[in-house]
Amino acid sequence: MPESKRDALKRAKKEGFPPSSVQEGKDGWFIIPHDIIDPKAQRAYIHCRENGGTASTCAAVAHVLQNKED
Repeated sequence: MPESKRDALKRAKKEGFPPSSVQEGKDGWFIIPHDIIDPKAQRAYIHCRENGGTASTCAAVAHVLQNKED
């Protein structure tokens, strides 16, 4: 679910994510999972979440895209 940048940064810190994992989408901010480092995979994760995907489903989609890039 998108949230404000401030809230996302606060939650990221609480959950052990670096501030750089907070990325902007069209409707708010998202915390990108730790191991999704490819920019295309990060955008895919955000796009998936914005379209109603769950965090785990979107992470799986992003991992598949990232692994294809390698």
